[in-house]
Amino acid sequence: MVIDHANLFTKDNDLLIEVCQFVSNLNNKIISENVIFQRTVGINTFDDFNAQLIEEINEYKVYDC
Repeated sequence: MVIDHANLFTKDNDLLIEVCQFVSNLNNKIISENVIFQRTVGINTFDDFNAQLIEEINEYKVYDC
């Protein structure tokens, strides 16, 4: 894993792909937990939020080449 301790902007393709995959994994986990919660409670309060996360995941796929 590549870690940028200086918090600098990078053009390192491997680092960008790794960060994008990490963010996508986090968003997928949030969506999964929201769906489980909605099924448990029986309300659809996170539909808009989940749709927004899905759009963000699609944006990060730009680096998944």
